[in-house]
Amino acid sequence: MSMRAAGEIAICLDAGPRVGMGHLTRCAAVARALLARGARVRLIARCSQGASLRHAAGVGARLQLLPAQAPLSAFARALEVDRGADSVLLDLAHNDTPGFRPAVAALARRLQASTSNLALFDTFGDSALRELIIWRASDLLIAPYVGETPRGAARHRRLLGTRYFVLGPAFIGRKRRIRAHASRVLVTCGGADPTRMTLLVLRALDRLERPLRVQVTIGPFFSAGLRRETEAAARHSRHRIDLLQSPSDLAPHMRWCDIAVGASGLTKYEFAATGTPSILLSIDHVHARVNSQFARAGTSIDLGVASRVSEKALGAAVERLLADPVRRRRLARRGQALVDGDGARRVAAQVLRARSKEVRA
Repeated sequence: MSMRAAGEIAICLDAGPRVGMGHLTRCAAVARALLARGARVRLIARCSQGASLRHAAGVGARLQLLPAQAPLSAFARALEVDRGADSVLLDLAHNDTPGFRPAVAALARRLQASTSNLALFDTFGDSALRELIIWRASDLLIAPYVGETPRGAARHRRLLGTRYFVLGPAFIGRKRRIRAHASRVLVTCGGADPTRMTLLVLRALDRLERPLRVQVTIGPFFSAGLRRETEAAARHSRHRIDLLQSPSDLAPHMRWCDIAVGASGLTKYEFAATGTPSILLSIDHVHARVNSQFARAGTSIDLGVASRVSEKALGAAVERLLADPVRRRRLARRGQALVDGDGARRVAAQVLRARSKEVRA
């Protein structure tokens, strides 16, 4: 049996105003776990330079930036020019444009031709990409979401369910403390908040008579107009509001608050891991279906599509949750039972396991 030296593990990802920072945050956590095990890692990112450098600065991986509007094939070209990678992990922003799915299939075939292992972070439902790929035994499908279960036999390996949900080390291993008298609210509606949910939540909170302390995240991709309106709403609120400018780590803010109000997306898994009782709003019907499944696990309260939620209804939901420590304790307990936050280590171990077999071969 021959032995060849292991090359880099390349992680290809999307981030930016349209897709937010979830993919970059997840990939940075996996990169750290791989580096801790002695692997060499390269991050190849389609996103704005400032966002990439800020989140990748503390990772220690080699960083390569692609223009935000570059085609998917640019990932393959980057790897073909610099042939140091023998394994590739894809974490792409999914969209419904006509050419997207064929482009993903073409990219997978091209990467499989030049690397030993292909791993894919997939999404859920009708947007899933897994059926587009002709999987090899050495390839890896990662779908770390509520409700993911194996369907039929598969040649490739599958990491399914919340056991593999990737979070940073700050989200691991601290039991939630529930205060009887709740007054602290965290508002976090994503890196860009294109539907302006932050303003809806602030207007809803102003309907509550009880005095609140509120922390509001200002995402790195908020438009200038949304930023100005959020700052004005905070100044004129009846409550004490602190604005968090693009925080690099939400874990301490989640532990500070009694409840959180947030947009659909990967943040709900962070709420679960920290035991943060949460109220979820969705940007559209696709995310609403996912949120409703998450809520059925008993970890959060789902109000559906934000455009159909009134300020009065949202304010009433916040008031009820603040006033009910028993329900907050139940949501916290079920959330932390569902997501333990150690997915990065498990994913990294499986990526290295697949690669080690190819290296030995």
